[in-house]
Amino acid sequence: MDFTVVISDPQSGKAYQVEVKEPAANRLLGKRIGDRIEGEILGMPGYAVKITGGSDREGFPMRADLPGTRRKRILISGGAGYHPTAEGRRSRKSLHGKEIATDIGQINVKIVETGSKPLEELISAAPKRKSLSAPHPSKRRSKRHALRQGTSPYAFLEKMARLPGDICRSAQIARLSP
Repeated sequence: MDFTVVISDPQSGKAYQVEVKEPAANRLLGKRIGDRIEGEILGMPGYAVKITGGSDREGFPMRADLPGTRRKRILISGGAGYHPTAEGRRSRKSLHGKEIATDIGQINVKIVETGSKPLEELISAAPKRKSLSAPHPSKRRSKRHALRQGTSPYAFLEKMARLPGDICRSAQIARLSP
């Protein structure tokens, strides 16, 4: 069992993500939204943080006025988990209780007491992961036809249109033109 803890720094306006593994994660079980915990659990000695919310592993948000550790369907008119589009509109939504249990995936906290060391030194900034999604179509186009980014594909289209007989290539080129 492990949690992703999002630490918000109100002074700088930045947020940091920390993975809390098994021995320290057990100390968070049973805590509630609004509780104050020591920063040693998160690897920040001298700091104190307040639990402001979170969500379970399926993405359902925690709600401060819902007791317990389970997910419940409640009728709400606003607040965490529902933002009505019209005045007076209510809806039945699935929300998680305010206590941290083993099915919580993310915990949101904010710093209420700072330590002697700056936060950037205590939390190592992980390098950005490379996106696993497909590249943007404009980048694919430039790689497919060996065009540099920013150059116009029209000169290439005119040159390729003059080549006789290459039907497949001309079909690809036709999709490029706007």
